[in-house]
Amino acid sequence: MPESPHDRSNAGPQAYRTDGYSMISTRVVLVIADETGTEIDALPTLYETINPEALDQLVESATDRAVSVTFEYYNHRITVTGDGEIDVRPV
Repeated sequence: MPESPHDRSNAGPQAYRTDGYSMISTRVVLVIADETGTEIDALPTLYETINPEALDQLVESATDRAVSVTFEYYNHRITVTGDGEIDVRPV
């Protein structure tokens, strides 16, 4: 049986690329909604955790993966790298 996208029984880091959306802050919220099975409108605003505009600017201006930001949002540790990869781990 295929694993459900919300089955975290083998919880480990999950890397996401959501290239269809330009702003990394939007992509983070979409990833957390998918990871937790939570409607986007039910999530706390990202601004309560990190400044979304600053996060977007940092990733936009990054020239390589060496730039990264790690923060906690909705019981998950999120690392965003300069190349747009989003790593999610439950805390």
